[in-house]
Amino acid sequence: MCCALSGLLAHQDDIDAAEVHLADGLDLATACRSRAAPLVLLDARADALASALDVVDLLRGSPDVQVIAVVTVRCADATARMFAAGARGVVGADATAEELVAAVREVSAGHVYASRTIMRLTLEMVSQYLSSGSRSPLRQHETLSEREHAVVTQLMKGSTNTEIAQSLHIAEATVKAHLSRVMSKWNARDRVQVVIRAIGAGVVEHDAVRS
Repeated sequence: MCCALSGLLAHQDDIDAAEVHLADGLDLATACRSRAAPLVLLDARADALASALDVVDLLRGSPDVQVIAVVTVRCADATARMFAAGARGVVGADATAEELVAAVREVSAGHVYASRTIMRLTLEMVSQYLSSGSRSPLRQHETLSEREHAVVTQLMKGSTNTEIAQSLHIAEATVKAHLSRVMSKWNARDRVQVVIRAIGAGVVEHDAVRS
């Protein structure tokens, strides 16, 4: 995986591959500190629990390092553990090249990122804990416009900004503008929080975005 990712990142004009350390969890903290790379892409597929502990150890000594973890698809525990450990991005092992590059870009910009599969898994995890009686309706100032609602619906399908733009026939910059307004209305820091708030408020039913 490391060789393929190195080649992929090297061909991105806006990404400095030298600033991304590719790791498999083996002596992660020591390796990352010696490289002093600001972002770590961690292959956590073999042992998510051990990798999560490695992330905790790394961030304890290097709190400014940003971590993106690659986890086994459909493993809810791995996703939860990585975010809880402090990872800023989690992508499934089935992530596309576009998603891996997007993860590096988003996390480098200070955002949280979840790939399509992980976003859907997050939806399922959150939905299990939210019954109709525990929902928190949107207040008046949190209400979405028709276009913002459409963007959030696509986001909950795990779509990237590019895919949302193509689906709604709008510019990618317009998608980003709509998401920015939604985050502002809902006081959400990132896309994951937007998804959780949307489910909690019943803005978009989970069953409506499973396809």
